[in-house]
Amino acid sequence: MIAIILAAGRGTRMAPLTDDLPKPMLIVLGKNIIEWKLEALPKEVNEIIMIIGYKKEIIENYFGNSWRGISIKYVEQEKLNGTGGAIALCEEHVKDKALVLMGDDIYNKEDLEKLCNYNNAILVLDEGEAGFVKKAQVIEKDGLLLGLNEGQSQTGIKSSLINTGAYVISREYFKYPLVNVSETEFGLPNTLAQVAKDIPVNVVKANWWIQITTPDCVERAKKLLLP
Repeated sequence: MIAIILAAGRGTRMAPLTDDLPKPMLIVLGKNIIEWKLEALPKEVNEIIMIIGYKKEIIENYFGNSWRGISIKYVEQEKLNGTGGAIALCEEHVKDKALVLMGDDIYNKEDLEKLCNYNNAILVLDEGEAGFVKKAQVIEKDGLLLGLNEGQSQTGIKSSLINTGAYVISREYFKYPLVNVSETEFGLPNTLAQVAKDIPVNVVKANWWIQITTPDCVERAKKLLLP
């Protein structure tokens, strides 16, 4: 099973911390954000794809072609056209299913292990547990994805579950046309919601999740990760 890490963006809201460094390489308690993610990967993962862009050479030079014996390949996202556009670049690498993670978030290993029990799935967290973070609402019934409330995608149903940006997608995902979330971007979760109309997409509840969007988030992450 491969893991795909989306690490191409600049992270403009993190300036000036990201003026000379990709956001996923910011240090939190002695490790960069990507390292936190790699340490949380389930044992099923035997290959890593990093989607890179902004200051890509910093990521490439730091990690090289492997991490703890697991092969790393790099795919450049020259045009930043959303999470859907990023994953489309990796189609040839997905042989059965893939774990997809946002490059600037920190996840719990136990949660990712649960997520990988399914062929198509999305990791969510209750809004109250996520603190100040606001993200797309995930609509589910009996543990299966029904839709999203995000931008132009609205179901009319309220939900306290928010998308953490962690997914498992199967080869079936690539049979569906990408869903636009703006004039220039395609959304992975929005496309996955279309997949869910035909095949089961499981909704898995996380124990915790840390999103890094502003400099204040780095300090919050340190407090949450301290033993």
